[in-house]
Amino acid sequence: MSTKQLLIKELDAAIKGNPWHGASLKQILNNITSADAVKRPIPNAHSIAELVLHILSWTEEVAERMEGKPPSLPSRGDWPVWDDLNAEKWNRIVSELLNAHQELLNNISDFPDESFGRIVGNNNDASLGTGITFTEMLHGLAQHHAYHAGQIALLSKFN
Repeated sequence: MSTKQLLIKELDAAIKGNPWHGASLKQILNNITSADAVKRPIPNAHSIAELVLHILSWTEEVAERMEGKPPSLPSRGDWPVWDDLNAEKWNRIVSELLNAHQELLNNISDFPDESFGRIVGNNNDASLGTGITFTEMLHGLAQHHAYHAGQIALLSKFN
């Protein structure tokens, strides 16, 4: 399996596939209502909606990097907030996440094989995911997805 195929498989498993660690993010989100998404069962912790928006923001940012955009904080922000969340807005957020994920997979598929070893950005900045190779950034995004999906799964048990 090529690097490209492995990265696509790993990222797709985390969002909508069949990861070995448990349910995919899409499977977890299928059981969450807009009312549940904004609950804050753990004081000072992020809500499910905030976590999903964070995942969406970084998925979009990485997809743009794969298209040649210089790395930066996501255009939506690192931790965007969506006030007055209702069922329609919640469904839109989830749909936007799945669309951004598909765009990322398409960008990976189109990315030149010889470029996966290139360094992202000019400086080593862990908070931006720069100073590492494109391969490392994409593995990191899959880890990021799994980490936050675990948080969402735990928070969903409070509902």
